[in-house]
Amino acid sequence: MFKAVVDCGRLNQASQMGHQSEPTIHHAVHKSEESLGLPLLKVPARKGVLPQRASTVCQ
Repeated sequence: MFKAVVDCGRLNQASQMGHQSEPTIHHAVHKSEESLGLPLLKVPARKGVLPQRASTVCQ
């Protein structure tokens, strides 16, 4: 789900692409952040922005 947010750039678009609700996408990304111990997305106004440290996770 994280990759879908990065590819789409928005939680809403990622949720439509993955046929999941926005809260489900947000929760999955949050769980990944907890597991990795670093923020994966900054979410200002529902737009996913990739922090510099998280760019290696996406590659």
